[in-house]
Amino acid sequence: MKRFTLSVIAWLLLSVPCYGQAATMYATAAGAGGKTGVDWDNAFGAAELYDDPEFQVFERLLHRPGKPDDLWKQGFRQIKFFSFPMAAPPSDARVAELAASVAPGGIAFWDLEMWNPRVFDGHAWTWNGENYARLQNALTVARANQSPLSQSGIFGTIPPRFQNASKYDYGHHHRQSHREFARRVEPLTDYVDVLFPCFYCATPVAADLALWQDSALIVLSTIKQTDKPIYAFLSPQITGPCDPLISAGHWRGQLDFCYEQDRIDGVVLFGCPGRPWDEDAGWLRATERFMADRGLDRPVPAPFVADTGSQR
Repeated sequence: MKRFTLSVIAWLLLSVPCYGQAATMYATAAGAGGKTGVDWDNAFGAAELYDDPEFQVFERLLHRPGKPDDLWKQGFRQIKFFSFPMAAPPSDARVAELAASVAPGGIAFWDLEMWNPRVFDGHAWTWNGENYARLQNALTVARANQSPLSQSGIFGTIPPRFQNASKYDYGHHHRQSHREFARRVEPLTDYVDVLFPCFYCATPVAADLALWQDSALIVLSTIKQTDKPIYAFLSPQITGPCDPLISAGHWRGQLDFCYEQDRIDGVVLFGCPGRPWDEDAGWLRATERFMADRGLDRPVPAPFVADTGSQR
């Protein structure tokens, strides 16, 4: 069931009694590491209570150059991104520092692939207990140091992605293996506020929306009933040779599918590192039409804008 999120509670607490102070605080946060140059006073009415949509559209797209800094005006919410080189995992002190940097009302996701308990050994996926323990420790540290009014989760691990080494095996054995890994990482759900399933599109399913939907439903089926928000990761790029872009029709199908699932509360648009921003890209136009059709294209209030940026 879609729900109002904790971010709205933070918005009410921080903005309604003292709008000016809240705007100043978030503008300061923006200058420190997020969006800048936002005209807070004219972005939305000071007396208006923001009607939070039941379905959220976050973006952490990595286009360069040319990506506009005012996508919030179209309803895109910002999300903080903590990523680290595979060979340089963060210390506990660094995790604590970054967790504390997420402002009240903000949301963040951790990319800790170097500690993924699901490891491919060259022949098959195996379980790595040491990685699980490291991941559990990092999430414990993060949870202890973040604001009680912020939210965080981990990308691509809870639940695990549905793919094997070739990304193309959707057979019975692979499904059983995926369910087993999902069962083993499920206790980590207690250490996060938000679940971020990954619904990326690999080469074979790029031409078959029904096959993509089937793989997404398999991932959803491994998530036990929870009151925690579920935000699905989508990428306009196909994960495969040359990373081409997904067709506009397929992309709109992914967005509509996620919107129509009662258990999915929103999507996170991610990826496209280094690709120049294209205002006329089919996927972008399809996203804009989707948001307009669903009433999701209203400007986003300050708490959802200021707290952005990747940290390494």
